[in-house]
Amino acid sequence: MGKSIEELRRICQKEDVLLSNRLARKVSIYFTKLLLYTNITANQVTFLATVIAIFAGICFIMGHYWYVLAAFLVVLSGVFDCVDGEIARYRGTSSITGEYADSIRYYFQNPYYFACISFGIYNLYRDVTVFVFGFLAIISLCVISVVSGYEYDVVIKERMRSKIKINEKKLEAGIKENDRHSSFSIVDSVYRITHSRLTNIIGTDPLFAIAALIDAFAPPISVGHFTFGLLYIILILYSVCAPFHWVSSILVKIKQKSPDKLYHSIFSD
Repeated sequence: MGKSIEELRRICQKEDVLLSNRLARKVSIYFTKLLLYTNITANQVTFLATVIAIFAGICFIMGHYWYVLAAFLVVLSGVFDCVDGEIARYRGTSSITGEYADSIRYYFQNPYYFACISFGIYNLYRDVTVFVFGFLAIISLCVISVVSGYEYDVVIKERMRSKIKINEKKLEAGIKENDRHSSFSIVDSVYRITHSRLTNIIGTDPLFAIAALIDAFAPPISVGHFTFGLLYIILILYSVCAPFHWVSSILVKIKQKSPDKLYHSIFSD
């Protein structure tokens, strides 16, 4: 395997919307090149990224200067999250099962980080209020995942009941059509704002890493009886904003009859 880094980038990497993934891919390709000399599979790399994320969470719990190691491990986990896909693309081993494993890791990671950050903040400031924000953030993440995924779940169940063949040419068009909203009510506006901000900015690896590094060296902010670090502020903001996202998402999908539109766009009668 004597291909250059640039050749590997053309073969293995895809266009990413998320800034965190675009940054990670600048580094990930070098790990990919090394691992392609081994027999390590893409799914094994996914498992490795999960293990690294688990240790990052433990460092969040430890607090103080452990935040530096937490930041490094969060970024490293994000890099290996790109490596698994790159290995699969190069070897032609991409599969739905691999996508499933990667999705499980993703849905597990951010709630786990928020839980660990909550305990870490409590250990630093002995402020039990943090668990309220942590609980809201974690529950909101779980509900957002359910709201987002269950729409496809009911569509697939309906497909299985009716036994209609998939029209593959309409799949992409169906997903795009489902993402369009014709009305501009307050609920729609809340959904648009929270969806774009929460899914593309809040909860990304660089956000946690930068906040952890700042908290490791910068003095906390005191307001009355409360003491805050940057991670605590992020936790509060997410716990306050995320419920608006999943509530507006449910209302918009019901109002727009998105599952019905998605079904009829994907499957032919």
